Amino acid sequence: MNATNRFSNMKTWMSGLPGQLRLNELMLCGSHDTCTEGIASGSYSRTQDQTLAEQLAMGVRFLDLRVGSDANIYHSSDPVGMSLTQAFTTISQFLQQPASSRETLVVSIKQEGDSQGGFSAKVDQWVRNSGLNWYLENEIPELDAVRGKLVLVRRYSVPHVAMPQGTQRAHGIDLSMWGPVHNNDSFEHRLGEVTISVQDEYSRSEARTKEGDVRGLLANMARLETKNWYLNFTSAAKGMEPYTIAWGAGSGGVNAWLEEFLPGAAHLHGVFMVDFVRPPLARAIVSCNRDSSAYGVTSGGEVWAQVAATNTQPQRVSPQGERFARDVSVGADGTIWIVSTEAANGGHRAKYLDAATFLNPGEPEKKAVNFVDKPGTWRTLESRIAIDRVAGGRSGIAYGIGSDGMVWAFNKKSHRDPLSDERFATELSAGADGTLWVVSTERMPGGFRVKFQEPASHYDAGNLGELSRTWQAVRDPVAVTQLAAARDGNAYGVNDTGTVYVFDRSGAGRAISPANFAKRVTVGAYGIPWVIGSSSAHPRVQYYSAASDTWHEVKGFPEVVALAAR
Repeated sequence: MNATNRFSNMKTWMSGLPGQLRLNELMLCGSHDTCTEGIASGSYSRTQDQTLAEQLAMGVRFLDLRVGSDANIYHSSDPVGMSLTQAFTTISQFLQQPASSRETLVVSIKQEGDSQGGFSAKVDQWVRNSGLNWYLENEIPELDAVRGKLVLVRRYSVPHVAMPQGTQRAHGIDLSMWGPVHNNDSFEHRLGEVTISVQDEYSRSEARTKEGDVRGLLANMARLETKNWYLNFTSAAKGMEPYTIAWGAGSGGVNAWLEEFLPGAAHLHGVFMVDFVRPPLARAIVSCNRDSSAYGVTSGGEVWAQVAATNTQPQRVSPQGERFARDVSVGADGTIWIVSTEAANGGHRAKYLDAATFLNPGEPEKKAVNFVDKPGTWRTLESRIAIDRVAGGRSGIAYGIGSDGMVWAFNKKSHRDPLSDERFATELSAGADGTLWVVSTERMPGGFRVKFQEPASHYDAGNLGELSRTWQAVRDPVAVTQLAAARDGNAYGVNDTGTVYVFDRSGAGRAISPANFAKRVTVGAYGIPWVIGSSSAHPRVQYYSAASDTWHEVKGFPEVVALAAR
């Protein structure tokens, strides 16, 4: 099933997504100043022409409500002709429908229309009396925890009142600095381990300038490391009506560009906040919640790619007819890394393909290009980076094992850092959480002992430094011949019977395949594992659906000897 079919019913598009995903890991469509369709055409305060009910039906899941102390909705000082109670009634009607009862709405509330005090207390009362189920914690939840609920994003301050321990009232995700401190700009706010990045440069007089603002956040939205949250506003108005910025005077608006751009984009996460949202654009945004992709190296050295659950044919992403690669991996930032066929002292030269290649930086007239659409520009590291196995990490960092079994960390500038002694490991994989896993050379029944290193915080900036060579061993009885790190800190492995296991650092886990099933495993988006089958007659490429506990063969994928998933 491809993305278009998967999101054929936009009223229910969230219901089929994995419940362990946090909201910041999803791609949401939001509407800027959601309820302004009642304002007269031509007004700069009119940013929508679809009703709230129509927006919910087309898949909008992030609402932007500006409310006065009188509980009416405004844009700046202009009343929109709707009260907050009426908006809550519409939302309740949507969530009470059986088909859409498992959807989640993020609701941003900001005070506009007046500046009277006591606004926080009034919102508390409105929320309590709404009859709706709210998530009011100051952290980003998992989807399963908020199905059928509203997640409050607070753009207003809450007076500090000393209260007994354990009795403090929760007031939602705190973005109260947005407006009083940060207005018409881009900023970041730290929320626990999550960085919330907001791009809301609304004082723009040209669609092309606003398009550049939107593009500025796209590279982060394309990262496989999805721990941060990106709120990317496409809305603007300065000397030009919001509609003209959005859709152009016949053509050329930001929305028109985004609607054309997104179908070719890589997997994205975050929120697009849109003026004058339309069903095709909402679907294009939501469809960026893409299935996993896999990249395989054939015995002839070609690199091929395929998206799971689609009817598209596999695509070659390396130069045609060239023995190009021996191993492949995808980093958390989207970089594709390979071990090339070019020999060097201690292994083979490493190459990489930047994720940014597929966003066409500096070429705003072009659509996005997905990983499976065309080869990009492969860059070769200096010859001192010589490896036989590669694992892409975070922030442009990768890891490799040389022919002597030593583990190295290195970056795109060809700087390197040893992480082990010689004859230490034969396979390795890096998780999006930063954990580095290896198959050691220590033999055990079923394979070899698994070891890991905790995430190195200074690697987040793409910098190398002197690191400890301390490794921790996963508790018995985990023994594998090859492994792949998952995004949640766990790992998958294949043992010498060809059985695929999923396990954590303590060694707890379970088998997800029969014996004699796989030779190699890799893990991609949403934690989807892919395997190269163990059959010598036809080593099929398959991916696993946890929801149905079944494996699905990828039709037409060439026979491969190495596999990496995005």
